[in-house]
Amino acid sequence: MLVYHPCFDANHCAYRFLHLLYSSEADSFEWDILRIADFYYVFPHLIKYIKPMPKSLAGGKKYFSEINPPYEAIPNPKRLLFDLQDIQNSTIASLVSKQIIKKEMFSYGVVSLNTDNIPKSLIESFHENPISSLEWFKFFSKGIALVDLNGKNGFKSRTGLLEYRYDQ
Repeated sequence: MLVYHPCFDANHCAYRFLHLLYSSEADSFEWDILRIADFYYVFPHLIKYIKPMPKSLAGGKKYFSEINPPYEAIPNPKRLLFDLQDIQNSTIASLVSKQIIKKEMFSYGVVSLNTDNIPKSLIESFHENPISSLEWFKFFSKGIALVDLNGKNGFKSRTGLLEYRYDQ
């Protein structure tokens, strides 16, 4: 039996990346922050398990707790993000090659959107997407780029999704 899930769809991944970047007020994201944000875009019900919640996301805590869990079971989020790594890497490489993501910044691990190269129809789809009007998404997309990534109190540690012990 063949089962589809959007988290393993490279085209859906590209849409998620661009939607997050476009919806954020930040000029850029650290690559690992975008990877984690992409994970929570697909599995938003897991946001409420971030402990402690970063200050930039704390205002949305009420909305995060109201997200209904899906019918599917997520066995191990850390393993799932690891499995998504290949899709995320190939997707970002494709966006860089199309000059939608700035190559010079990405070489330093920073993802910055080149809005001039995004098709207008795609921007319209961001505005029409029902997720854009949800309060949890508004808080998440605005606050996620402001989160500190590294160290014991960084986002990697708080989510438990990526290794942080060797950060500098």
